[in-house]
Amino acid sequence: GRQQQQQQQQQRQHSISSNLRSYAVPPSEGRDESNYRAAAEHYYKTHGVLPLPGTVHAILPMENEVYSGSGGDGIPSNARNVLVIGDIHGCHDELMLLHSKAVQENNGGLPFRAVISVGDLTAKGPRSVDVIRHFRNTEGWYAVRGNNDDGALKAALGDATRSNQAKYDFVKDLTDEEVEYMAELPYTIRIHASYLERDRSAEEEEDDDEMDVRDTVIVHAGFVTGRPIEEQDVPTMILVRGLQKLRSDDDPWEFYSYTKANLVQVPKPAVGPMLWAKTWKGPERVIFGHDAPKGLQRYDGDWALGLDTSAVYGGDITRLIL
Repeated sequence: GRQQQQQQQQQRQHSISSNLRSYAVPPSEGRDESNYRAAAEHYYKTHGVLPLPGTVHAILPMENEVYSGSGGDGIPSNARNVLVIGDIHGCHDELMLLHSKAVQENNGGLPFRAVISVGDLTAKGPRSVDVIRHFRNTEGWYAVRGNNDDGALKAALGDATRSNQAKYDFVKDLTDEEVEYMAELPYTIRIHASYLERDRSAEEEEDDDEMDVRDTVIVHAGFVTGRPIEEQDVPTMILVRGLQKLRSDDDPWEFYSYTKANLVQVPKPAVGPMLWAKTWKGPERVIFGHDAPKGLQRYDGDWALGLDTSAVYGGDITRLIL
């Protein structure tokens, strides 16, 4: 009955955390700046820093996923595969076209079990608000937070510098609930290998070469190689492109910041700067965005796959089917 369905939905919510749950709330007429209806706004104005989301490292659900029959709530029972989408930057129309083509051309006309963005849903493009509303209100659509999403959130919460930047003008049209949704976006989403095995065909199961027992992790920018994902800091996850070893090849990798100061730093690093994705050898496969200048990135072993192909600069939004 209805009570059982609500309990199933609550179980699913806890399995992936409330920050990934979609809520169909009608948008109001922008935000009221005169109060602290968004919890994140109160925290930001009290502490001067963004609060961490309730779940920094989320996991796509395996046990409590809600599947429905025809016409019901939840994920359709015939849904299959996971669609991962590169940086969107407010390009709503292109996003909708990409999804439609992926369903028809890559998924046999069937819905996806999950659609996941590598972050930077917003900023620079024309319809950031519509992108946020679509992800928030569509069952099975998830996103990690990117650096531009972080910047937009700060602008929405009162950061004077970012509030005056044209690329963040759209935040004035967000509701408090939409700001709170952005504040609860995780920084990574893990997809266990067993989650993807459900969609394998009988032919694939018989072919050992097709087996991939790696977990997949979605992040906006990347990681420092040699450091567990749970120990990565926020600036790394939303900003990293290069790594360095300061003194010798025996040193651990460190974040290399592409700033003017670092470009002329003395002494020069002993190793690097080197693209982090070239150094990453697991144990997780990582799918990321952020690095538009490098475009589509793919390296030996497919340990790291980069999907930012400059959609907002006249390029394409890239899709990857898992």
